[in-house]
Amino acid sequence: MGMQGDELLTILQKFPQQSISSLIKKTFSTVDEGILKAGIIEDGTTAVIAFIRYEDQKKLNELNNETVIIKRRKLYVANCGDARAIIITNISYNTSQLTKLSNSSQTLFPNQPFVLSTRLSFDHKPTDASEAQRIWQLNEQVKQEKEEEKLNKKNKDNKQKRYGYEYQERNLYEQYTDQGYFVYQGRVNGILAISRSLGDHYLKRAVISDPYISTRLIRDNELNVMERVLDDEGERIVIRKGRLNEEKKDNINTNIDNNDLMDEHSDERYQNNKIDVIVKDTFLILACDGLWDVMTDDEVAEFVSHIKGDAQQIARILVQEALKRGTTDNVTVLVVKL
Repeated sequence: MGMQGDELLTILQKFPQQSISSLIKKTFSTVDEGILKAGIIEDGTTAVIAFIRYEDQKKLNELNNETVIIKRRKLYVANCGDARAIIITNISYNTSQLTKLSNSSQTLFPNQPFVLSTRLSFDHKPTDASEAQRIWQLNEQVKQEKEEEKLNKKNKDNKQKRYGYEYQERNLYEQYTDQGYFVYQGRVNGILAISRSLGDHYLKRAVISDPYISTRLIRDNELNVMERVLDDEGERIVIRKGRLNEEKKDNINTNIDNNDLMDEHSDERYQNNKIDVIVKDTFLILACDGLWDVMTDDEVAEFVSHIKGDAQQIARILVQEALKRGTTDNVTVLVVKL
């Protein structure tokens, strides 16, 4: 899925005091520039990376009410393009808790143990509203530069500097962007189906390399609270930090089921139906769009939960399943057992 981990590790060693997020951005930029320096103009790649390290976290000691420092694994994920990362979480609970709920509420909870998927990346597509707007706004900047060229009669060297590679009488940049920047049939200038990538320098102004970055503390048999809710977002399972009646407001995992929308309080089954659960992150899946074109996040999570084997075997089986389902794109899968 794009670059290997060597670039990030090298930059981490050079700038040990900088934040991980800033170093990840620097890594993507460095790789993108390296592709240009290698003279690769019309080719590019999507990328998704993951970085895990132990970090100090504050935790309240319930015995003496003092704050202590513990080591927790923190996961950093970054991507550009439509290469994707999901984390698979195993949820289990004591079924005796259901007896405390009404009969109608008991039917809301799935058989256990079960799995949830959480997407940690963002699909950079030109059909996304924010990406389309970013691309369209480039036209005003290009218009101003063309007017400046006419006024200042910028020479060949100026064009070399701006385009980033050797100027030709009708170079690739002008060939593909003489009509400005736009989204046509779901593609940037009718060519690329992604709005961010490493490389693709003939469209680099529109197809940038800035990554989406997310972070997450890896959960290892944590006691949390599960609730099935139904509101204007649809029906979904919500896992909250803490224990029953002591949970914090911030959600740590949401699984949208896309059922009919209802008011949060219109169905008595969805009131007072919380139970304690054990939450364990089990797998991290990194894959390019050849997998996601034929399998949803939840399908991958459920599929992986039934496979016995090591991470390499699971990755191989996922590739085979994508091919079996008729994927028409290249398929690269990396599985990390957590």
